[in-house]
Amino acid sequence: MSNTIINNTVSLSEATRAIQLSIEVGDFTPILLLGQPGVGKTDAALQVSTSYGIPAHVAKSLVFRPALHDPTDLMGLPIIDAVTGTAKFSGTRFLASANEVADKYGIAIVVWDELAQATPMMQNAINSLLLDRRIGEQVLHPRVFQIATGNRVEDRAGAGKILTHTANRLEVLNVEFNAKDWTTWALENTSLSHLYHAFFSFRPEHLNSFDSARTINATPRSWTSMQHIPLPPESPRDLFQAKLAGRVGAGIASE
Repeated sequence: MSNTIINNTVSLSEATRAIQLSIEVGDFTPILLLGQPGVGKTDAALQVSTSYGIPAHVAKSLVFRPALHDPTDLMGLPIIDAVTGTAKFSGTRFLASANEVADKYGIAIVVWDELAQATPMMQNAINSLLLDRRIGEQVLHPRVFQIATGNRVEDRAGAGKILTHTANRLEVLNVEFNAKDWTTWALENTSLSHLYHAFFSFRPEHLNSFDSARTINATPRSWTSMQHIPLPPESPRDLFQAKLAGRVGAGIASE
């Protein structure tokens, strides 16, 4: 008997391949990418969308943040039929848009972003789509796939517990940060200066230094946010250092 330990911890590139495998074989079980803030879970989901020819701005339009909504934002409002006196739900533009994208591009990927921050009522509403692929009168197009992202409770990022019957509708992958994966992505998708990458080679532990007890953390997301801030001398050095410290922490910024 093999002594190999099998678990569900993956890198972002492995998570991307897992999603693509599901799409290629027509497996509609939604995948939940669970991990610390700022490691690129949502970016990975969007990268899968663009890999199938969906423009980036269209892919981003299918990102839905349940924590900012209530169930009527998915089901719509009840409408009374004047003849029968019965009610049906009006449906919403978001799901109609997802179906239209699938019609146009042959595929659409809905991203339930930060699912763990959603209220139990909102998770219950999404459950209908996760398992039955319908809610109220609306049915998902046969080529709409679903991905969810979320932080862990211990990350202190406002995440609550994902309901057990919600989790049971998902394939849960724990995303572990991989510096090589992120560097490859950043070189292809960001304008972050090569000087940052040189620093990461020298001090790799500073690329992702996350501690839930700190307010400011150096994560791939916070480093990427510096791509539009000109380096000194184009920016005043003191202001540049203050902005960098405000994103990755004073200790790391001082290096």
